[in-house]
Amino acid sequence: QRAEVRFAAAQTPNPTSAADWVFWTVDTEVLPPIDPNMPDPTPLPEGLGLFVDATRDANQAPIVAYYDRENGDLKLARFDPTAGTFGTPQVLDGAQGTDVGYYPSVAVGGDGTVYVSYESATRDDLMFVDTATNTPQIVDDGYRIVGTTDDGLPKPEFHFVGDDSNVILTPTGPVVIYQDATTHELL
Repeated sequence: QRAEVRFAAAQTPNPTSAADWVFWTVDTEVLPPIDPNMPDPTPLPEGLGLFVDATRDANQAPIVAYYDRENGDLKLARFDPTAGTFGTPQVLDGAQGTDVGYYPSVAVGGDGTVYVSYESATRDDLMFVDTATNTPQIVDDGYRIVGTTDDGLPKPEFHFVGDDSNVILTPTGPVVIYQDATTHELL
């Protein structure tokens, strides 16, 4: 069984048939056989591109960010107009034993730097990474103080954060808008 991330681009202003589209394979992976004796606690299928977001750079070349479920990685692929295909995908975040890359949102700056916000499924944190530094950062770890205990100590609570984030570039830098799924607040 094989999983693929594909990118489609219309070749006419108002596509009406399959002939009006061009398709590229961004990434492909052979999936291991499913072991019926080892149920997966996460209700997600194996594969690539379970969560995908795309944008275009200043030259209108596509950039695709996506989640690689099999490896637990956040990946990014850029279209190479000279070669007429997508380049080798880059792992922006992911290490052995981690699961990151849910719900990516991608934006590209005028200098070509790509910015991605996403959720770490390992800890339910909202994360951010850019291609200038390639250093994943925690935007919100979900840790909240919601009052005090009976003995006067801070009362902590963890919230699920990061679902459906959106990174927006402003003149003063990137801004990430996201959901606190525990309190149903937009932050």
